[in-house]
Amino acid sequence: EEGIFSQRASRIRESSARVEYDLPSFGSSTLQLGVQAQRFWHELEYRAENTLADSLGAFSLSGGMADALAAYGNYRWEGEGLLTAELGLRLQHYGPTESVYAEPRLSLGYRLTEDWLLKAAYGESHQFTQEVVNLNPQRISAMGSLWTLADDDRLPVAAGREGSLGVSGEVGDWFFDAEAYYKRVKGITTLNSLLLREDLAEGDSRATGLDLLVKRRWANWRSWAIYTLSKT
Repeated sequence: EEGIFSQRASRIRESSARVEYDLPSFGSSTLQLGVQAQRFWHELEYRAENTLADSLGAFSLSGGMADALAAYGNYRWEGEGLLTAELGLRLQHYGPTESVYAEPRLSLGYRLTEDWLLKAAYGESHQFTQEVVNLNPQRISAMGSLWTLADDDRLPVAAGREGSLGVSGEVGDWFFDAEAYYKRVKGITTLNSLLLREDLAEGDSRATGLDLLVKRRWANWRSWAIYTLSKT
């Protein structure tokens, strides 16, 4: 059988410390500031063999340590009960790449009526713990994923962005929530398990979808149904 995995292992450990400070409220606004320090340890090893081609592919990333330091702030404003806005910014410095990554976030809520709310959100993010996906189509779910740390050389820092638009509200004992979204991730990494080469392949992901939640309550009982329509 082609592509027999003879050895595969990965390990990730993380420790972190965080300090947050909430500034006293002024008017209808609040401001939160914080810093976070993270330390990661990682190991990754992978070996695969092709018995028909009499070949062997392997790579090993020796264990190591990486530090990340982030500063962030979140500002929330409420305007006379109709409009709510929340703006956040997170700046992350990652040791292995010696780069600073900015992650802005924005969410808006507008109350159409007393019972109905229109909402929108946008955000960006980066992930330093990188999942190495196994995309062997012959056994697509037979193996779990490997995990390691990004270095922006062999393994890129994954960058994502997401936007959403939705509406929620109540009618009697019924509650409805519908949200459409778009997501994009750059820097997905996968094993070249079919070619058995000693490197990794990179790609992007795009997803669009619609989530619908319906809840009903009566007396001390609650019921709900969730439907998701998505394309990735």
